Amino acid sequence: MVANRKEDVSRRNITLHPETYAKLDTFLLELIQKTKDPKTSRNDAIEALLEEHTKRGKA
Repeated sequence: MVANRKEDVSRRNITLHPETYAKLDTFLLELIQKTKDPKTSRNDAIEALLEEHTKRGKA
């Protein structure tokens, strides 16, 4: 049974499979090399992936 969700929530926590974390870490390393910013976080990598996805028009 799925709990009721509030409509006005701006952020939600999600869980990922270990394989997805590995892919995310690979993308994170690529992003760090591209931006030359070692302080880039997983959240930054997720945001970059979401931006890339919306730029392709798949959203």
